[in-house]
Amino acid sequence: MLNEPTANLDPISKKKLEELILKINRESETTIILTTHDLSQDQKLADRMIILYNGQILQSGTPGKIFRKPKNRLVADFVGIENVMNGEIEQSSDGLARIKTDSITVFTLTEKKDKVNFTVRPDEITVSREKVQTSARNRIQGKVYGIIDTGSLIKLLVDTGEFFTVFITREFLNELNISINELNISINELNISINELNISIGTSVWLYFKAAAVHVF
Repeated sequence: MLNEPTANLDPISKKKLEELILKINRESETTIILTTHDLSQDQKLADRMIILYNGQILQSGTPGKIFRKPKNRLVADFVGIENVMNGEIEQSSDGLARIKTDSITVFTLTEKKDKVNFTVRPDEITVSREKVQTSARNRIQGKVYGIIDTGSLIKLLVDTGEFFTVFITREFLNELNISINELNISINELNISINELNISIGTSVWLYFKAAAVHVF
């Protein structure tokens, strides 16, 4: 049982201790229970996660399942999931449902009824300046109000009436047939790709995502 073992460590020491924990777990083939508020640590170290709140288990499962499919709004907020919204199921037919928020309409695959929460992962959203033909059921226009360079990717903040976060990654550039070599940039300089795409604060963009990318809870 390890109670927040890296809580007061500097980044280098934290990384070394995490590697040691993984090594011990692998070599001893024993169960390690680790408590933490560091969500990145959950994803790096855990085979299974349990979300506790006020002594109650809110959700348990693999990190991938919890981060992709939170059970309720409290779990979604607790683990820092982006693009969490609420709306009402307006129409449903053969599993395809239409969710109406105060500002936008979103298509999803669900049998749920009435008022719901839903989320769309930032890496499931494609962005373009022009409206394009796509198989994605959801096509929403908005304006960029923020651009954040995290080093490994760019976060676009887009106001569609609802606020969306979108990740632009190397894979996204490849989909646009723009190679990193042609742009002559490194992974830590991806903000240049924003200029190549002519995206800046105030730029009007289109967001595209599939109905299957919308998780309803």
